[in-house]
Amino acid sequence: MSGLVDWLLGVDRSLVEEYGKWEIRWQAMPSAWVVVLILLPLVLLLPGYFYRRENKTASGGSRVALSIIRSGLIAILLALLFQPILYLERSLTKESYLVVLVDESVSMTLRDKYTEASQYEALGRVTGIAREQGLTTEGREELTRLSRLDLVNLALKNPQIRVLDRLKERYMFKAYSFAKGVSPEPPLGAMAVPTEKDRLGPYTQTAIGKAIDSVMKELHGQPVAAIVIITDGRNTADTEPGDIAAQMVDRGTRVPIYTVGVGNPLPPKDISLGQLEAPDVAVAGDFVEFRLKVSSKGFKGESIQVTLTQHDQMIAPLQDLVLEGGDLEVEQEVLIKWKPEKPGEYQLVLSTPVREEELVEDNNLVRHSIRIIDNKIRVLFVEGYPRWEYRYLKNAMVRDKSMLVDVLLYSADESFPQEGSPGRDPLTKFPGELKQLAEYDVVILGDVDPSRLSTGERTSQEVLENLTRFVEELGGGLIMIAGELWAPRMYSDTPIARILPVSVDRSSATSTVVHESLVRIEVTALGRENPILRVAPSLSKEENIELWLDADGKGDGLQGFDWFYRPRSPKAGATVIAQHPTFEVENGNKLPVFCYQRYGRGVCFFSGVQDTWRWRFIRGDSYFYTFWGQVVRHCRSGRLIGSKRFILELDRANYGLNDRVGISARVLDREYEPLVEPTYPMVVTAPGQMPVDLELKAVPNPSSDKRKAGWFTGEYMPTRLGEYELSIGPRGLDDEDERTTLKFSVQEPNFELENPTLDSQTLIKVSEITRGKFLAFYDIEKLPDTIKETGAIVDIETKERDLWDTPLVFLVFALLITAEWVIRKLVRLI
Repeated sequence: MSGLVDWLLGVDRSLVEEYGKWEIRWQAMPSAWVVVLILLPLVLLLPGYFYRRENKTASGGSRVALSIIRSGLIAILLALLFQPILYLERSLTKESYLVVLVDESVSMTLRDKYTEASQYEALGRVTGIAREQGLTTEGREELTRLSRLDLVNLALKNPQIRVLDRLKERYMFKAYSFAKGVSPEPPLGAMAVPTEKDRLGPYTQTAIGKAIDSVMKELHGQPVAAIVIITDGRNTADTEPGDIAAQMVDRGTRVPIYTVGVGNPLPPKDISLGQLEAPDVAVAGDFVEFRLKVSSKGFKGESIQVTLTQHDQMIAPLQDLVLEGGDLEVEQEVLIKWKPEKPGEYQLVLSTPVREEELVEDNNLVRHSIRIIDNKIRVLFVEGYPRWEYRYLKNAMVRDKSMLVDVLLYSADESFPQEGSPGRDPLTKFPGELKQLAEYDVVILGDVDPSRLSTGERTSQEVLENLTRFVEELGGGLIMIAGELWAPRMYSDTPIARILPVSVDRSSATSTVVHESLVRIEVTALGRENPILRVAPSLSKEENIELWLDADGKGDGLQGFDWFYRPRSPKAGATVIAQHPTFEVENGNKLPVFCYQRYGRGVCFFSGVQDTWRWRFIRGDSYFYTFWGQVVRHCRSGRLIGSKRFILELDRANYGLNDRVGISARVLDREYEPLVEPTYPMVVTAPGQMPVDLELKAVPNPSSDKRKAGWFTGEYMPTRLGEYELSIGPRGLDDEDERTTLKFSVQEPNFELENPTLDSQTLIKVSEITRGKFLAFYDIEKLPDTIKETGAIVDIETKERDLWDTPLVFLVFALLITAEWVIRKLVRLI
């Protein structure tokens, strides 16, 4: 019988009993006043009105009965239109999750330096290192050796405070570690500190906001009582944690976030070795300079020592530096000089010892690779007549075993064999072809009539254009020593004027100055730091400056000059290392005596005097040739970069994964003319991989711009981290010219150590937005008591069942309409 009733009602009474609370609701019912004042009167009165107008054969009682039945039928139809449902409701109690997120990024490997004894006492308590008698000296030393993650591990497994156990007793427990991404189920209390290798991968970022968002998406639909985040708060990802917390609140997700801040909030003391200026290639026997930027903070007035080592062996004198960085970071420069004796590949380390107070310990060294070669410097010395400057410089260079010198003196008789280094064939004319000039590293151009530089095949202008290309394209060095007749006045309308570091005045009346007595050269501020002017390497910088100034008046300084070429001005890109003591240009700067500029790949040096030979009166060639030898070596620097015919350039020095590496290459043929071909191959060697070919394409329309001739470009997409090597060179087996190589590194940016202090403000903000709370790490034992949310959540479950289509409704409707038809038939209304 109960089954029949359930069928008629369309309801399972056992389900109603299971839910307990039920009610009938109307989904489409109009307002109550509409039902009472409009619909109900119409339902009751309208049928009676129409039946009163029916045939008078029906009695009054019949009409009333029919009106009631008709009102009932209309009421049923309206009720169906109002969409009645059976609403069921019950309360369910569910266990909720507590989610713990632990930061395992690189910044968690840092070992904080605390200044207060109370801080160490608190850390000793939460980690269990402090015993009943308190924190011992050994315990404090142990704390200084522990990283942030080590401290978290000890605190989470400390049996005295039972943080994890107390949380697991109240909640269903889920744990995750996070850095750049999120990893489930880490071994809390035994998490591994990222290794040096790991620091190149997913540990190089702290994405706090992303971690919160990922966990909430994973647990979507699950009851979460609270989230606990143990971190130093230093978010290094794009998404701000506060924004994610605000989005959660806006969506109605009421999950409080409790944050535990790990680390020292005070700015750390630090010493870091930064940018290094040093050559990649140098010559054995020459001094190599390393200019290193040293940044310091919190160590003002303290002294450090910077060392240069190879295989842990010191190879250059210690350099002392008094630090200037106090509350603000200050950058200083230290100079280290090293004289390599043997050729080879050297892996060098510049470092300073790590101080106990430093937080970041891996920024106290810089590595540098350098190739030391034993090539002799090939010099072409061209002079117009045998002036004293030429005589002494030529003799000294010819005696120098580190140089191969060819001399061309135009005033010599045709029968006189030109001089040069022993074993060199005498020159008969200027080597005006670019291929011939490529055999030299440096060209010294004395007081030579430019018209005499012509050869049988080339005019003087064409020869000087090739000499300019020798500097610009091949990285050669040019030294011009001014003279009374031609240099540099007569070169003002030649290609050489482009590369000179001074603007040339052609007038002899205004450009030539003869002093009645010797005038001493004045060293500029740049010159005081420039190695070219250190004519006595065994003396200190101050003693070298004294040689130039002779400030003590003893007369043992370098002799002055009586003849001077007066240029219009130094060019904008020129480096002036010595100047005239009185002559000035319009802007108030003094005119240069010695200056140089880099032009293209090479260097051009200019001397406005011809009296440096006078320095020999004191120490013979010692000061005189030390100076000129250093000038020659400086101008040779462009030739140490690589091959003469092949140039490789990159759009950047360092790249990240998925960055496109833009490659440009300049290729000259065997005659040192720009190569005209549609493509040219090069080789790329990735870390741990075999070399692969990469095809470069010629730059379009080189005819519209001669500077584009011989240039090829291409792109390469690195797929792994590490150091890459590019190589380009001759294609034919019969072409033995050397290849050019270039290295670049692919690194994942590591922002973890840029500002390693605890960022408590970010954590406080996240907790306040979500109505959680921030705790300092040494208060972590209070965490279980701080979380007030219960482990059980009461959830309301509801069900709805449509009533308009139940069998009982249709049965009642059918009975009423049948009854109306029968009555109308009996009273003859049909």
